[in-house]
Amino acid sequence: MKKYTVLIVGGRGLIGQRLKYHFKKLNYNVKILSRSKNAEFYWNPDQQEFDVSILNDVDYIINLCGSRIDQKWTTKRKKEIYSSRVDTTSFLISHINSSKKKIKKYIGVSAIGYYNYNEILKNESSKQGNHFLSQICSDWEKQSLKIKNVSCCLLRIGVVLSKNGGMLKKLLFPFSMYLGASLANGKQKMSWIHIDDVCSMIIYCMKNTNTGIFNCVSPNPVSNKEFSEKLAKMLKKRIWLPNIPAYLLNIIFGEMATLILGSLNVSSKKIEKSGFKFNFRKIDEALKDLID
Repeated sequence: MKKYTVLIVGGRGLIGQRLKYHFKKLNYNVKILSRSKNAEFYWNPDQQEFDVSILNDVDYIINLCGSRIDQKWTTKRKKEIYSSRVDTTSFLISHINSSKKKIKKYIGVSAIGYYNYNEILKNESSKQGNHFLSQICSDWEKQSLKIKNVSCCLLRIGVVLSKNGGMLKKLLFPFSMYLGASLANGKQKMSWIHIDDVCSMIIYCMKNTNTGIFNCVSPNPVSNKEFSEKLAKMLKKRIWLPNIPAYLLNIIFGEMATLILGSLNVSSKKIEKSGFKFNFRKIDEALKDLID
């Protein structure tokens, strides 16, 4: 039986590291393409450096490239956020297209930041937003879709819950010290997903004939208030503090505050109709698994 090889681009990040764990359990060979000079498989898109021989034995490519967005969005930082996704993907796709070795499938990602912030339920056909993140997601997806003669899936990923990084890890300490609170009025919707369901969905799309764009979110978005209350309860704590006002968050985070204050109510029905099954459908199940 052939042992397949997967190349994970951006594999040192939160999702990439967990995905590597899942692929190893499935007995896949895993290559991590990294900008780190001491990496086994090195590249530097900024300097146009890439050894195409890396692709020779690769069957599948998972592209998770992109620098952190949870830092204040200075002009310089916004350029880096954009380039690390859009320009890097453009560079990658050009090499995949010119390679003699044709891969079986390409899985790309963007984010639910593609959509406009409001209460309306979004599906994959909903309009692109009109803000910074939506422009990045749109341009990012366009680069992935330039791939030729290869099956392609794109996942628009929601708020990823993991105890090893991201939003949940940042909140565990303050909430455990009775310093947790809801943000603004707490009504804004959060379309979340357990990190293992992210990995399962990537592997599902890779193995199946599905192509096109899918929302990578759980079936049950929650309000910020509900999330805060569930997290506090799971930690056996209470919320004593009043809600943190929106104006204060805007002062502290600037434009990046839209990530916290914006409401994104996103549907998972399309991926479910294709046959995908979530392991963590409700926030209680996800938090129990991650915290216990």
